[in-house]
Amino acid sequence: MDSLSQSALHKDQFHLRPATLRDMKLLWEWANAPSVRANSFHPETIPFDEHVEWLQKKLLSPDTFIWVLYLNQVPVAQIRYDRLKGNMDSAEIDFSVVSDYRGKGLGLKILKLTTDMACNKLGVKYLRGVVLNSNKASVSAFIKAGFKYQGQEQIYGKLCSIYMYTKSELQEA
Repeated sequence: MDSLSQSALHKDQFHLRPATLRDMKLLWEWANAPSVRANSFHPETIPFDEHVEWLQKKLLSPDTFIWVLYLNQVPVAQIRYDRLKGNMDSAEIDFSVVSDYRGKGLGLKILKLTTDMACNKLGVKYLRGVVLNSNKASVSAFIKAGFKYQGQEQIYGKLCSIYMYTKSELQEA
């Protein structure tokens, strides 16, 4: 896809749905895309059998929620929220956009569509985005989605920026 016009980003052409086991192969292929592996903490390819076991656990967990975003009936992105162990008021975010659709604002779109839903479904008030400093697109998406920069951390030997979102009292009403 060479370009995605701004009119194609009209809200009515998006569909967001919870991930299911039917998404297993799709999510595995996305997770193993070279650019996704390059922006992850563990760049090794994920074996399919490990992915199957991992996804089954995540889909059954009350501490995780995963959505798939569609644009004109084409799956284009995924986002996962995991409630943090030891901090039941917070969840951490992982998202990715299919390579052909990057640079079109879809990371921002999926964040905006899901942040409050994730807070409600997981019963959390805070969302944490952890981004490798080299991943400028994700940094930009978090900032534009209203996440506040909290500082930097070394995670698995990689320098990361931390972004936080706080659900407001108005959103809870």
